[in-house]
Amino acid sequence: MIAYASTSQNGRVSGGGGDEGMIEWLGSGHLLELSGSEAVLGFLTPLLVFIFFFLAQLILPGRWVPGYVIDSEAGERRKFRRHGLLVVV
Repeated sequence: MIAYASTSQNGRVSGGGGDEGMIEWLGSGHLLELSGSEAVLGFLTPLLVFIFFFLAQLILPGRWVPGYVIDSEAGERRKFRRHGLLVVV
């Protein structure tokens, strides 16, 4: 199903798609009404979270440890950077 967004008279964006009856029955229509700035923030939030974790991985120190994957050309174990706990904290 393809969902469409529409703008109401008060300038709020709401999702469409034909489920208005169910949404009205559940009483959750207010959850789909977003202002323009809320819609933009909701769209950009995943990008902001990605940038935060990317920068955390670049900034926080990590250890290079040998892994279990063996490089076929060199015959050695491949190394990877381990710093996951610091990034999560």
